[in-house]
Amino acid sequence: MKTVLILGYGRDALRQRAVLATLPNDFRAVNAGSADVVLVSGRDGTADAALDQAGVNALLVTSPSFLSAANRTALAAVGVPVTIALAYDPSLIPACLAGGEEPAILDLTATVRNGDPGDLRETLLAQVALARALLGDIVGITCLHATPGSIVLEAEAPSGLRWRMTAQAGLRNTLAIDRVSRAARARIVVDLDPHGRPAAVETFDTAGSHIAWPVYQSGDRSAWSALGGAGGYDLAMLERDLALLPPAA
Repeated sequence: MKTVLILGYGRDALRQRAVLATLPNDFRAVNAGSADVVLVSGRDGTADAALDQAGVNALLVTSPSFLSAANRTALAAVGVPVTIALAYDPSLIPACLAGGEEPAILDLTATVRNGDPGDLRETLLAQVALARALLGDIVGITCLHATPGSIVLEAEAPSGLRWRMTAQAGLRNTLAIDRVSRAARARIVVDLDPHGRPAAVETFDTAGSHIAWPVYQSGDRSAWSALGGAGGYDLAMLERDLALLPPAA
């Protein structure tokens, strides 16, 4: 079992304590002292203190779009594995949308409970990472609409496909993905709460409607499971995707 140092009682700290409570055989949260893993939250304002902790074996970063440039530079120099937790796991959802054929229509819409512009931007960062996993490279992103309660971006793939990514304030934390090709239409609805319901995956094709096995692994749980491993979302990917987003308000 690994110990996890979580500083303070901000939104990320409370959320990750709730997530770790679902993994009691793997992790134990502590409030002070030495630990195997330190939570680095961009949102809670504890990143500087977390990065000053000595003797840790790994870092887990939450709300990475809130990190300052200085924090991101410090993360690159820590010398221990850094795992970045996004709102949802960009490597998990594409497996649910496997179809082989590039979609003619792709639409991603996230609702963020009581979300402010920073929360919406954080959700859009995860959508950009997900779109890369689905379609490969992104040529560019255009901001079509931006208000305190809603942001709409249009992205373009090298093939010329354009799709929209939307983040809006609402009453729940969800992500809906619609992927339409000539052969099939797939729809996924993901609950983003730490104790949320499993993702619902439904496909429509010439044979009718099919419902896949529910996906139980949330983005947070995936990040903790992959802690210290290679091949996940890394700091270089974070810098690349942040550069595509509209600047923080």
